[in-house]
Amino acid sequence: MHKIIRCLIVITISLFMCILSSCKKGDKMFKFEATLNESSVQINKPFSITMKTTNISNEDYYYEGSSTVVGAVIYLKKGSTIIRPNDVPVTKDFRKMIFKSNDCIEKVWYFEYDLIKEEGCYDLYIEFFDEQEVIKNYICIK
Repeated sequence: MHKIIRCLIVITISLFMCILSSCKKGDKMFKFEATLNESSVQINKPFSITMKTTNISNEDYYYEGSSTVVGAVIYLKKGSTIIRPNDVPVTKDFRKMIFKSNDCIEKVWYFEYDLIKEEGCYDLYIEFFDEQEVIKNYICIK
């Protein structure tokens, strides 16, 4: 009987620990802010978006990466159409990097080579490591 009770206690504690750890994994580590740098976007005209990535986890974030720090990567999407910003040269000096708690990485993404070619509303996709955010109808062209 004692073995059954001990077993139930171990299972209960294990389940509780799993629930706690899954809650922690669901917490957001980064805050994203996107600002369109033009008053409007027109078909086949260049534009840019300033992207701010802030570490809001209250902990330093360690990762392997280049010393060229760009923060969150973005692209626009409407249906199956994807519009990507200009490539950013990234150095090959991969090393251990630290994104300190409350630090902000700011990057201007230029859309000059892959331009919007058709009317409609485009969603903004933001990606940084395991986190992704989508801002629906970020840019609308009429």
